[in-house]
Order: sequence, then C-alpha cells, then structure tokens
Amino acid sequence: MFAFLAKKRAVVATINGVVVMSNTKETVLEAALREGIRFPHRCRVGGCATCKCQLIEGKIKALTDTSYVLSGEELDSGYILACQSLPLTDIEIAVAMPSRSKR
Repeated sequence: MFAFLAKKRAVVATINGVVVMSNTKETVLEAALREGIRFPHRCRVGGCATCKCQLIEGKIKALTDTSYVLSGEELDSGYILACQSLPLTDIEIAVAMPSRSKR
C-alpha cells in the first residue's frame, strides 16, 4: 500500500561480470559506485543517459520515464538508466566502461 514502508531486500547485481551486493532501495548506479566500479555517469537524475546500460537478466523498477532519453529501439533491447533503476530481483547488467587512461 505505502511504498515507503516496504522493506528493502538484498539482491545481487552482476555488472560486466563483477558481483555487487545491493538492495531494492538502492539504484544500480549507487551500488556500483559504492563498490568502486567506474560506472559512467554524470547527472544522476536521468537526463543525460551517460549511465545507459543493458539489462541482460532480472527485473528493475524505473524511477522515471526514460523514453525521452532512450530511443524506442534501446528500450526494446533492454537498455535502462542505472541512476533511475532499482533492482527488484537479482540482475545482470552490461555497460560500456570508460577506458582507464581517461580521468
């Protein structure tokens, strides 16, 4: 009934093969950054699409409508914005990571 009263559940997020412990109240981006993964990001509010990644497996809850940032083809292919995605189940994510030479 009241979403804010729902308990957080532990979930596993696998990001490019790296296993990260997360929960249903933490965005994919927050979990990745907490674990030291150099996940590409900029605005953290769903406006820039820098954190775009592909959901390979599992289910997420989108915090905002991302259809204004992601194309229909990207949405159909499972792309999500990590900063606007709460994992509902264990998930697997593929993301293009920045090269190590860039700062």
